[in-house]
Amino acid sequence: MCLHLLGENERARAGYEESANGFESLFGARDYRTLHVRNSLAGVLRAMGRPSEAEEIYRQVLPLRLEVQGISPLQVTETRIGLGKR
Repeated sequence: MCLHLLGENERARAGYEESANGFESLFGARDYRTLHVRNSLAGVLRAMGRPSEAEEIYRQVLPLRLEVQGISPLQVTETRIGLGKR
């Protein structure tokens, strides 16, 4: 989200949360779009200095991505990288 790149992390966080909830209600928690947006939300939380909240989301997203997308896709790697950052 461009807001995140502009340093407007709180607005970006709110937008990601709204988008993730919308995708989940339309497509389900295991849909790749929902997982992508939730992963992005975790990245914003990490950038906001909220690593515990980000880690919780990454830990929720990772097993679902592995289930839906398999172990090698880039998206799974992005989530693993997110878990490794503090």
